[in-house]
Amino acid sequence: MRGGIAGIELDREGPSYTFDTLTELRRMPSSFFFIIGVDAFAEIATWSRYPAVLDLAHFVVVSRPGFTLDSLQHRVPDLADRMTTPDRFDDSAKTRIILLEAPTPAISSTEIRRRARAGVSSTIVTGAERKANRLPTPESSRSSTLCVVACGLP
Repeated sequence: MRGGIAGIELDREGPSYTFDTLTELRRMPSSFFFIIGVDAFAEIATWSRYPAVLDLAHFVVVSRPGFTLDSLQHRVPDLADRMTTPDRFDDSAKTRIILLEAPTPAISSTEIRRRARAGVSSTIVTGAERKANRLPTPESSRSSTLCVVACGLP
């Protein structure tokens, strides 16, 4: 799976809120999942236009260095009924919160956007693809291959 950073984020003047970005992405003729670290998602109740933002896409909440998925149901208990795992995911009419345990780099969406604005490559590559294709890690590459998806401010 490969992806990139949509120009929606970089071209917008002023603050870029997730709700606005997802609203714009929904106009495109393809489906998508919003990928976010568990550390950021734990603060979702403080986001602009919460809880409506959760109705705009399926959220994939990924474990992060120093943060686990285990405590998420206790941090946001009103969302527990929306939470599922990839093997139990049902693409029903209701948007879901998919909990994904996966190794992720210690990089923030703010840093990804900073690199993108600076013109640094923003290819998204999974760890399995990196190994299979013998790709360099972000730390050893001048192209700064990025391994996560970033979108908006809360």
